[in-house]
Amino acid sequence: MEQVPRKFYPFLICVALVLAATAVYWQAREFEFVHLDDTDYVTNNPHVRNGLTRDGFVWAFTTTHSFNWHPLTWLSLMLDCHLSEEKADTCHTTNLLLHIANTLLLFLVLRQMTGALWQSAFVAAAFALHPMHTESVAWVSERKDVLSTFFWMLAMWAYVRYTQRPRLVRYVPIVVFLALGLMAKPMLVTLPFVLLLLDYWPLERLQQQRLYRLIREKVPLFALSAASSVVTFIVQQKTGAVSSLDALPLNIRTANALISYAKYITKMFWPTRLAVFYPHPISNLPPLQTLAAALLLLAISIAVIRLARRYKYLLVGWLWYLGTLVPVIGLVQIGRQAIADRYTYIPLTGLFIIIAWGLPDSLSKWKYRKAALATATIVVFSALAVCTRLQVAHWRNSTTLFEHALKVTDGNYLAHCSLADAFHKQGELDKAIAHNYQALQIWPDCLTAHVNLAAVLLETGKLDEAIKHSTKALRLKPQLPAAHQNLGNALLRKGMLNEAIKQYHQVLQLRPDDPDACNQIGIALTKQQKLDQAVTYFTKALKVKPDFPNARRNLGHVQAMQGNLEQAITNLRIAVQLDPNSATTHSILALTLLDANRTGEAVTHLKESLRIKPDWDTTLNNLAWLLATNDNTSFYNPKEAIQLAEQACKLTNYQNPSFLDTLAVAYAAKGSFAEAIDTAQKALLLAQSDEQKLLAEKIQNHLRLFEEHLPYTETSTNVPPNN
Repeated sequence: MEQVPRKFYPFLICVALVLAATAVYWQAREFEFVHLDDTDYVTNNPHVRNGLTRDGFVWAFTTTHSFNWHPLTWLSLMLDCHLSEEKADTCHTTNLLLHIANTLLLFLVLRQMTGALWQSAFVAAAFALHPMHTESVAWVSERKDVLSTFFWMLAMWAYVRYTQRPRLVRYVPIVVFLALGLMAKPMLVTLPFVLLLLDYWPLERLQQQRLYRLIREKVPLFALSAASSVVTFIVQQKTGAVSSLDALPLNIRTANALISYAKYITKMFWPTRLAVFYPHPISNLPPLQTLAAALLLLAISIAVIRLARRYKYLLVGWLWYLGTLVPVIGLVQIGRQAIADRYTYIPLTGLFIIIAWGLPDSLSKWKYRKAALATATIVVFSALAVCTRLQVAHWRNSTTLFEHALKVTDGNYLAHCSLADAFHKQGELDKAIAHNYQALQIWPDCLTAHVNLAAVLLETGKLDEAIKHSTKALRLKPQLPAAHQNLGNALLRKGMLNEAIKQYHQVLQLRPDDPDACNQIGIALTKQQKLDQAVTYFTKALKVKPDFPNARRNLGHVQAMQGNLEQAITNLRIAVQLDPNSATTHSILALTLLDANRTGEAVTHLKESLRIKPDWDTTLNNLAWLLATNDNTSFYNPKEAIQLAEQACKLTNYQNPSFLDTLAVAYAAKGSFAEAIDTAQKALLLAQSDEQKLLAEKIQNHLRLFEEHLPYTETSTNVPPNN
């Protein structure tokens, strides 16, 4: 068998890298969005979900949403949503394609710089398959990671071309790629520093030019990095992402940074117990651990410096690792994590370089070196591929991701909060409440837990507790729209309408034109019978969010109350199209159609409402009334009316006089007048005891008909009393 010519090796290596990365990450295409950041980045972000639009383009370049200015990241996610309705599938696929592109570019650039085929392949394979890179690829919100790295690799490629023939026309692409990368994620601020390292090795430019000239050459790049750093710091400080020195003193930050450098190295060699979030220990950093980390870093640094003249790649790889981690090592603390796997996406490349070139050199005198290295490489990368594939599987959905995080970390309040959010969305409210309380046991001032718990408690009807946690959240952060919204919702349900409206206006001050706040103000105004003002707010909500089914339904309902039946029916039909599984919308549309004497359509929507919500007593009663009283033979069905009315009465323990009246009317329609009289008498007693005079009079009139063995029918369709 003929040996494959060497000129085909690079191509075959590229094919192998593509296949390996695809085999490990292909499963992610079927994964869901997760409830950590993906809601802000895609699922609850109308600018992104609407795809590429003019307004979205402007928003991408002007927003500081999610504590960052990274317009290219927003635009890339918009493009995914623009191209496909299967948004999660498309977003995951794009992340994978970018990761593959980064892997290939890394291999090709390293080979071009060094001429070392197998060492370059080793670094690229480690980059493609290391489990610590899972977070950057499998998490849609980390699009900024894979996208910015794509421009990093292109900038390196352009720089190598420039060094071969220094010309302005070849320098411009470097600046452009760096600028684009910074607009995807400011992590690229360290790229000019890395280019200086490459001048030392493998480009060997320091032997030809003085250091100050090489630094001067990169002044435009350093200027871009400096500008990006300033913008990022201002944005993150204004949005509250940066922890103050009072909250996290410098000595704790320094200790955590030293430990983090050591932990990343440990996890590179032994990538186990990886999690999406590692809680910051704050003041619980063991001094001995800090000292051990500092001594380890010092020992490695001394060894690297001593060997640097002979093995230049040691200094380059080590400084690459140390330098590229500086923006995210925690000296400027963003968030409350101690470390994050995603932060190693670029930095570990420096350590991979040390291993790729260092191992062959350390074994240079061993005659079995090639066989040993080949065998070890196969074993190591097979193990990495298996570990990464298993790690990727944890990202299937929020539940699997955060349950795994709880297994491998301690005191992980964020995992509890995120699990609570996932269970809340699945309708498992008891589990959601339990996980929120567990988060608060770990960290009593956890803002997210207070806000999420208030939202869940609202759904369970525990309004006073919801108010308590919303108030606590506002004490922690007075300018928090979600807390004002929750507090407003609780006050609205307690009937404290003016107080609720004040909270919603607080939301609008913080988020002008917020559609949910506008909708809730409209509901409160409707309850106050201020219908014209309510219409204004519902319309305002729909202007911002045209596909908002609740606002559309509420607008239609108010228009029906105003007597604008045709407008009401139009809006309610749109609401049904937007949310066909809303029993409430079908029911309101049915009642509006009844007012417009469209009984056939009304019956259809009442039946659809009951299909969605079979035990809704009011809808059961309304449909029973129609079937028992309508003189149109196509709808007249006393037998079914009795079944529906009996079910409504059973659900209310036969204590609702209006429902008993409907049951009596249904009995009479069937000719069972004895049952009708008996039931009507019970209804009359309940109505009189509740002092419902109008209802009592109607029941009395029905009772007289039944005593004369006459059913009650209507020549025009009306809804039953007190429906």
